[in-house]
Amino acid sequence: RISRVMKYVRNHQYVYDFSKVLILIFTLMHIGACAWVMLLDPCNEEKSNYAGADVCAQSNVYHIYAEALHISASMMLGVSNLHIIGKSGMLNLDFEGRHEDSTKVFLISTLFMMIGLFLIALLISEANVYVMGKMQGSAAFQRKTDRVNHEMEYYGVPDDLQRQVRAFYDYIWIHQKQYDDKIALLSDQQM
Repeated sequence: RISRVMKYVRNHQYVYDFSKVLILIFTLMHIGACAWVMLLDPCNEEKSNYAGADVCAQSNVYHIYAEALHISASMMLGVSNLHIIGKSGMLNLDFEGRHEDSTKVFLISTLFMMIGLFLIALLISEANVYVMGKMQGSAAFQRKTDRVNHEMEYYGVPDDLQRQVRAFYDYIWIHQKQYDDKIALLSDQQM
């Protein structure tokens, strides 16, 4: 089973590269969420931003994590989430009025914005490589079939044989998606 996966990975390098970037993005979002909760520390009773016993209850851990993940994703995208959340009263991870850690909060936020900018650029470049690779193969096949059609017209190949040759190249493209530098009809070993 592992050999099947590795064969698929070798044959679909673009999918593998795109998946690596997505996994990296989600991993860094998780790390950002954990760092955000660690930095704000809403359940420390000694700090001024203590969220309260109901927020810090064990049953509310996933809500705190979801909020931190949302804030991490917003930082990585470089957007403000205040228009989504509204007033800071909806936040359990509030940092308004906290002056003791404000420098750390802004440094972490800026760092994650820069990392997010890099990751989005990487994701777009991987998508571009995939699209350009697909278009390059299609364009090479089109050039090959155009040259073959031109050669068949030049040598006066009968119409019935021309249809068979076109059908052969269509079959090769549909089943193998092949193209190479040997474009001429007479130099093709399969003919």
